[in-house]
Amino acid sequence: MGDLRAAVYARASSNNLPVAIQLAVLRGQVVEDELRVPTEREFVDQGYSGVTLARPGLDRLRQLVTHGGIDRVYVQSPDRLARTREHQALLFSEFQAAGIEVVVIDRVRSEPVGE
Repeated sequence: MGDLRAAVYARASSNNLPVAIQLAVLRGQVVEDELRVPTEREFVDQGYSGVTLARPGLDRLRQLVTHGGIDRVYVQSPDRLARTREHQALLFSEFQAAGIEVVVIDRVRSEPVGE
């Protein structure tokens, strides 16, 4: 398992769920899975709505996925990737097509909510 190249993605449109808290949870899961994530594979979008897919951190993550730079990505919940089911499905489809495993830490918060 130590050979897997992992990344984490965190997003918060406001300070209600700061990315620092998400990153702590994600990093904890990465360690529990006996992996490492270098800081250049931590993708963060603080202050960006999940309604749009045009976000700097997400754009960089998607580029890395396209170029085969990771094997696994960790997210707190699907709504951190995107707020709509359509966008979530698109991203999960892109990741799956590239052979990327997506680890979702908290499935309880997986219902898309308008933002």
